[in-house]
Amino acid sequence: MISVQQNAECLTKLGMLKFFPVKESVVAEIGRLLNELCENDHEARRLTGIAVARWSEWPGPNKIKELYASEIASRRPREVGPEGCGKCSGGLRPVFQVFEQLADGSEGKQIIYPEGNILRAEQELFRRFANSKTHRVYTGVLVPCSCPLGVRERDKLQQVESQRYGQ
Repeated sequence: MISVQQNAECLTKLGMLKFFPVKESVVAEIGRLLNELCENDHEARRLTGIAVARWSEWPGPNKIKELYASEIASRRPREVGPEGCGKCSGGLRPVFQVFEQLADGSEGKQIIYPEGNILRAEQELFRRFANSKTHRVYTGVLVPCSCPLGVRERDKLQQVESQRYGQ
């Protein structure tokens, strides 16, 4: 988000371009666009500086977005995070949950982390418990992996949960 002062300065600078809109409501929309695109005042100054240097006529909002993507956002430093492992995708890995109805009425739960071909593991699991009256199998469950990327994803999930429930 950029400051109100910087937004006004950018709009003034863009106003030097031939055919720049003069209608207040349109100028306000262009200001909103700058605010949505740019993360800070520095990015806004760079964007308008490049626009004024590149064009003598107002190119329209789509060209401003394209310019932002190619010249500002593409040069923004990227976050370097931990890498996943061969067992997960993006820090999450599929698991199967098997619930067993115990004799005392309680329910037991077993979590199975499949290795290798997940579809084959799923077929084998369903074949194993196909006729069971005491077991239920759930698939399609994703849990954070134990690799560094999975730990980061688990921490993010916990943060979201704590914010959601005010803990």
